Amino acid sequence: MNEFYTKNGPQLTEQDLKDIFALDEVVYTKDATEIEDMVGVIDNMLVRHSFCNDNFVAVFENQSGKLVGYINYLNITPALLEEVMNARDGFPDDDILPDRLQPYNTQENHLFIISVAIYEEFRDTGAVKVLSGDWLQELRSKQQAGYPITDITACTISPDGEKFSRIHGFRLHHRLEDSREALYICDGALITSLLDKEPYHSN
Repeated sequence: MNEFYTKNGPQLTEQDLKDIFALDEVVYTKDATEIEDMVGVIDNMLVRHSFCNDNFVAVFENQSGKLVGYINYLNITPALLEEVMNARDGFPDDDILPDRLQPYNTQENHLFIISVAIYEEFRDTGAVKVLSGDWLQELRSKQQAGYPITDITACTISPDGEKFSRIHGFRLHHRLEDSREALYICDGALITSLLDKEPYHSN
């Protein structure tokens, strides 16, 4: 039996979402980020999830059912993508609301990873591989259903975030001046390579 399992956005319960926010309160405090308090507002997360609930993959420990970590990604409008790519003073984050999101469509879908978080004690376990593999399988399923993933951007604030991006074939786009924040992007041949990798998933 696998040590971990995942749920996608539509499968998450209200309690799961509260547990995700509780994880944020651990990993995005000023002490944890060494930058500033980057904990968002739970109401903003819930509003985004209500608009499009297909925006999470979360990983849980099989034995306890405890939330271990998650990836939160949004399908953003072309206008917001341009803002992200040109940001120099700070990246859009928890302030992103539904008017800057778009439903999945058959033309182009611009994904923005707003957060990847895993409890520290699980970072060197198989949880990361399960989370990553099932997230990629979600994206492949979108492609196969006729919703092309045009590009994926990710804002990073830590060495672990940069490592996650590089492992998945993202390239560095730019760093904010006098900041640890950086923007990575996966597009063109990079995203083709990412989604063509041999699938790994927990089920």
